[in-house]
Amino acid sequence: MMLQWMMFCLAVAVLLCAGAMALEAALRTLRRPARWVWAGAMALSLAIPALSRWMPRAPEPVPAAASAPGATGGGTGMVIALPAAAGRMDPAVLDGPLRLGWMLASALAAASWLTAWAALHRRRRAWKAERVDGVDLLVSERTGPAVFGVLRGRIVVPAWVLRDAAPDARALLLEHEAEHLRAGDPRLLAFGLACVTLMPWSPAAWWQLRRLRLAIEMDCDGRVLARRNDVRGYGTLLLEVGRRAARGRLPVLSFGEPASFLERRIRMMTRPAVRAPLPRAAALCGLSLALLAAACEAPGPVNPAPATRDRAYTAPEAAVQAALTPREAMQRYYPDVLTRGAGEQNRFFFVIGQDGQVAEHHRDAAEAPRGEGLRAERVDAFRTDPEAIAAIDVMKMTAGQMGPGPVNIIWIQLKAPGQTASAERAPGSAPAAPSGAAAGAGRGANIRINQSAGQGAQRVTVTPAGTTPPAVGAIDAPGTPPLVDAARVRGAIQQHLPNVAREGTTAENVWFVSDAAGRVVAFGEGTAGMNDALRPDDIASVQVFKGESVTLNGHEIPVIWAVRKN
Repeated sequence: MMLQWMMFCLAVAVLLCAGAMALEAALRTLRRPARWVWAGAMALSLAIPALSRWMPRAPEPVPAAASAPGATGGGTGMVIALPAAAGRMDPAVLDGPLRLGWMLASALAAASWLTAWAALHRRRRAWKAERVDGVDLLVSERTGPAVFGVLRGRIVVPAWVLRDAAPDARALLLEHEAEHLRAGDPRLLAFGLACVTLMPWSPAAWWQLRRLRLAIEMDCDGRVLARRNDVRGYGTLLLEVGRRAARGRLPVLSFGEPASFLERRIRMMTRPAVRAPLPRAAALCGLSLALLAAACEAPGPVNPAPATRDRAYTAPEAAVQAALTPREAMQRYYPDVLTRGAGEQNRFFFVIGQDGQVAEHHRDAAEAPRGEGLRAERVDAFRTDPEAIAAIDVMKMTAGQMGPGPVNIIWIQLKAPGQTASAERAPGSAPAAPSGAAAGAGRGANIRINQSAGQGAQRVTVTPAGTTPPAVGAIDAPGTPPLVDAARVRGAIQQHLPNVAREGTTAENVWFVSDAAGRVVAFGEGTAGMNDALRPDDIASVQVFKGESVTLNGHEIPVIWAVRKN
């Protein structure tokens, strides 16, 4: 995702450049200083992408994944047609090189500024301190006129200024440099250099720095001419300094550098006042605000697409409840994948045994023949008896959700102990559809959660397994506490399960248990631990949240929220 994020940063910076140009034109129309416009554009070019990455807005609703093909009989065992896994060519493979290139470019930019400062300090040893026309300054052989230093700046001028310049011209020049010091312009330039160092690959950042330097000089020209109304003499001085100044890329504010600014500065000084400036300025300000709003609202591809979990096969019998989530299984058996990526072998098979633990696991390459998708996989390649399989889920994670590259997990759950087939399927028939009326939760399925279909928060009923549940929507305990809203649920996910909030979950849901006052007393990923946190008799009410109301960072995170009795 690094490439997409860099393109997003560039797009935001370009919009801010356009907005800053419009706002600067409005301020110049009113003869107001405009250097802070470009400083603000540089700051926002860093802040907006950063905020969109770490404080992302709610994403658009993501349509549900299409159901995977079912299972068919044939041969010596069961054959499951799996959905096509993520392709081998993914932009995420560029993340490492781009990140390394970014760091190297920033280090090179910082080294160049430090080298320039070191060169200035070496030259400083040969400069002489003098007081001219009541101004303390440094006299160099060729460096300047410029302001040297950031925290305690000094004026440096070349020897020819004292030797050849007329007194009035010299006074204008020294006042210009002194005005830079009074306004704190060296610190503003240092801020611009720091911004460029943080994003050195962006041409928009370098252009913003150039416009900042020009705005600083134009503002300084305006302040000097407001006190000394000598446009002709000031313009002549600019041309003379531009002709005689030594060229170089030093991080200083120089009276005559860069030379390409001289014409613009002279045109600005000699431009006549605009008739009816207020309507023009108002229109330009409106355009600037529109571009700023577009930059702030630009959709950033900083979040990976939501993980998909497709049910590829469901048997009529109940599946054993896994004691760990797919993420925990990857962390336990393939920890290197989470840090270095899976490479071409990005498909991982897990078989959950009757004890809830991983009984078998292996990985292979998810290669898709051109134009065909994945070939059918033979589940009987495992030691597991295919007839013992209760459910098969296929989970597809894009880069950033479970490591730096795409990961595909085939999650196979066996039938719960004591389960027998309640119906035989003819060869080639479709598998039984998963039950949507009730879902077992916890070890031994001692809690049954009944919920109705739909989106958002719903009241559900919790009863001991094996009993006849009342109608959906009924509340077992009298005096049920008020419903928890979706905002409270999202906040709890971010506070107690930050990894899930950032990366989503491959479990069927996450759960929270709160007391009657709303304080969270237990939580987890997957419902296996819910039975350890409460008993059915202790439950006052339960809500289920799903859909857009519990979508964070592009991931839908189904939530079961139980409230204990007082």
